[in-house]
Amino acid sequence: MFNIGFTEMMVIAALALILIGPKQLPEVARNLGRLLNDLKRSAGSFTDELKSQVNLDVQEELRKRRLPPAPEKEEQKKETDV
Repeated sequence: MFNIGFTEMMVIAALALILIGPKQLPEVARNLGRLLNDLKRSAGSFTDELKSQVNLDVQEELRKRRLPPAPEKEEQKKETDV
């Protein structure tokens, strides 16, 4: 995804260990994982909602093109003429 190799991952891990510290590193990693999971879930939900709305719009447009306008009933014509 990010095209990061093993060496780059080890450098990042070493820097995190030095900067954050061994006691706080598991907690920070857990919180970061939760954050990324929530962002992924929110993005998926947004994408699903957008696809659903586009699908509804397309169906409505197709329905408009297929169905001719409904003819008026005879009773409605007479009432409007009087």
